[in-house]
Amino acid sequence: MFGKLLIKNNFLLASRPLVLYLLLRKMLFFDHGMDNSTLTNQEQFHIMEITEVKENNKLTLKLDGRFDALAALEMEKMLKKSLKGIEELVLDFADVKVIASAGLRVLVQTKKQMNTQGAMKIVNINDSVREILTITKLIKLLDVE
Repeated sequence: MFGKLLIKNNFLLASRPLVLYLLLRKMLFFDHGMDNSTLTNQEQFHIMEITEVKENNKLTLKLDGRFDALAALEMEKMLKKSLKGIEELVLDFADVKVIASAGLRVLVQTKKQMNTQGAMKIVNINDSVREILTITKLIKLLDVE
């Protein structure tokens, strides 16, 4: 029902990405002495809340939570519907705790799309997200305030 796991040539393979994600997440919690009881409900069930404010041709998205693989999928779906006719996109990262590589991919794809129709900027990022953007050199590509 949820898929199968297989170890082949020292690689962990999953027939469904969600199975692999949940397994790796569980391993990370135990490796760092954490368990699910230390997490809030939002963090346990991986919910990133996105608040959308649209003013004419400007869209502001306020993100709250972990911008990981599952959140990136939801963000992509939402952006496909919301970016039509938008000339200015503002991403408010004030409440983003962590950004994963899938989140970075969404930012790059969105920036590429917004370059053809307007501008995109990211505001209110915390130090850990700023460090990730700096290490990946995406801080030069993205308009970060």
